[in-house]
Amino acid sequence: MDRFLQDFKVALRALARQRGFTAVAIVTLALGVGATTAIFSVVYAVLLRPLPYVQADRLVHLGQTARNAPTEPVDGSSSHMNFLDWQRASRTIAQMALYAGSRSIISHQGEADVVASATVTPEFFEVFHATPMLGRGFTADEDRPNGPRAIVVSYGFWQQRLGGRADVLGQSIEISGAPWPIVGVAPPAFEFPRATRVWLPVRENDQRCGRGT
Repeated sequence: MDRFLQDFKVALRALARQRGFTAVAIVTLALGVGATTAIFSVVYAVLLRPLPYVQADRLVHLGQTARNAPTEPVDGSSSHMNFLDWQRASRTIAQMALYAGSRSIISHQGEADVVASATVTPEFFEVFHATPMLGRGFTADEDRPNGPRAIVVSYGFWQQRLGGRADVLGQSIEISGAPWPIVGVAPPAFEFPRATRVWLPVRENDQRCGRGT
């Protein structure tokens, strides 16, 4: 220990005599530590940090590519009709849901705002084990074209825009001028995909839209 302290004092005196070199060395070390920390933060966020969902290791993302362009990257999109075929034909996937991120014009008590929204099939919340903390998810009838309107709001939206009221179920908010009754409030911290504030049923008209949508 005494030898280490002696060497340390010698090193400090040497660095004090060569202040220019010392300054360059400190700056270089600081940049190296900063760059390493930044790279690790990105790697952790993208590759190492577990997804914030129950049984995240069992989640998979399905996508498709065009048969006439097999080398094109899979973008993850699918038509509603293709999704229904996958759902019927699957023998190994426990639950499957379709979703699409979007933005919607929300009006409530005279205040209008554009918020992140998503259209989802009824199985969506079950896939993520994200049981609404109030109310429920969507029914098969609500997912049909021209079916009953229904909306699930995020916990943050419920707290910030709806005052966290316990009697929020059954109240309506306007989306693009049409009233949508609230049937559920998502659990805290669940906002998939991309910080979604409200979820709506897909209500796809397959006969009109076909497989190209």
